[in-house]
Amino acid sequence: MIDGSELRHKRHAFVVDDEQSMRFFVASALVGTGYVPHEFSRATEVEAALTLFRPDVIFLDLSLGASDAVEIIRSLASSLYAGGVVLMSGHSEVTLGAVRKLGESLRLTMLPILRKPFRISDLSARLAALAGPANAASDATDLEAALRQGWLELWYQPKVDLKSMEICGAEALIRLRHPERGRANLGHRHWFC
Repeated sequence: MIDGSELRHKRHAFVVDDEQSMRFFVASALVGTGYVPHEFSRATEVEAALTLFRPDVIFLDLSLGASDAVEIIRSLASSLYAGGVVLMSGHSEVTLGAVRKLGESLRLTMLPILRKPFRISDLSARLAALAGPANAASDATDLEAALRQGWLELWYQPKVDLKSMEICGAEALIRLRHPERGRANLGHRHWFC
């Protein structure tokens, strides 16, 4: 169960893998780097958790029994997920590259792939890649450059009334898409009907 008090002021990561030992290994490594890990073995569990909150990063295995990473990637894109995604697998480079390109084409922040087996230092390097956009968003010089270079994007996320299932508003999100460091959220504003 995800505790609401635990969600504030901490970095969170989803670990999605159908192998319990791999989830444990990645989750243990994440705790050591200051992240709060949340472990999942199925796509349906991830989708349910995403309705509660958004993690900073998702470590995603390609094969998940009855479902796969492509299903989750499409779901993340349709919900405008703004965190990082790290694919992890022992599959071929061609397969991993194709799934990564799919994520990029859907405008997700796809971090470098973790080829199984991997070391904790490899995982830490992926987290360091994620830290770059957050630092860029907070740096005033980079924000000025983003304005001059046209790196800012306006995204709208619909708000749905759960009783009537009708769109009742929107959330406007400003995102910085740096050509080398990826995407970061700069802020949001709620609009209601």
